Amino acid sequence: MRIPVFVSSPSPEKQGWTYGPARDDATKQHPCLVPYAQLLERERDIDRAMISQSIRAMIALGVTISRD
Repeated sequence: MRIPVFVSSPSPEKQGWTYGPARDDATKQHPCLVPYAQLLERERDIDRAMISQSIRAMIALGVTISRD
């Protein structure tokens, strides 16, 4: 099964979000809008877990991942 890669929504920055010391939905600020290398380790762990779970789910559904 081949599924095309697409972006389902614009990036947070394109939606008007910027870096801020705390999340504030009214002003669209979030403390995690920094380069990946600058994220706290717990935030990176969350990202890695989400990616790992997504890949496991795709494999369970029969999706193959390859470089063409």
